[in-house]
Amino acid sequence: MANTEKIQRVFSAPEVKHGISLFTTEELEAVDNLVTEKEGKLFIHCQIKDKYKVAKPEEIVRQIFIHQLLHEYNYPKDRIDVERVVYFGSRDSGLADIVVLHDDLTHPYIIFEVKRPRRTDGLEQLKSYCNAEGAPIGVWSNGNEMIRLHREEPNIFVEIPRIPKVLESLRDILTERWTLKWLEEHDELKQGKTTLKKILGQNKGRIQEVSLRIPRV
Repeated sequence: MANTEKIQRVFSAPEVKHGISLFTTEELEAVDNLVTEKEGKLFIHCQIKDKYKVAKPEEIVRQIFIHQLLHEYNYPKDRIDVERVVYFGSRDSGLADIVVLHDDLTHPYIIFEVKRPRRTDGLEQLKSYCNAEGAPIGVWSNGNEMIRLHREEPNIFVEIPRIPKVLESLRDILTERWTLKWLEEHDELKQGKTTLKKILGQNKGRIQEVSLRIPRV
């Protein structure tokens, strides 16, 4: 039986909008061990900053993704940052929830947005961070849903099936054949989340580009 009692306490509140259905029992148990109780309140140890934070649902989701990055994707700690300041202009700024840096340890490679549980709000925030930092990959999740995006150009994002591990490149992901299972799970037209008209509108430029390449006979 899974020993995730502390995490379950956090997510049992009716007002909680995040979830943990995406994660394995092993991941939940590992992060539950990071949670401690002090004076009736739960705190979680940040694996990157090496300090305790209030164990809010979004913080637990963040630490589970950090656990994945460290142990499944094998990124070293010095390539992972949390609450990294992102500047949109001379005055405006925000805090990116998780940032995986390029090998230069300076420029963002993957940006995670986990604070905003609503898909629309979360994706809007994520895209703004990726555009501001020039990050080629963005991930939004609320613990129950997950969307991974490749930033092809400013304001042009396409969904990808997974993020690269430390020894993989983005090219590996982009050239990888998407499985029928993944395509079936992400068939938004079938799920009623979009329309054919919307899909054609979003890809108008690409359709025109392909048509120009087709030789006339």
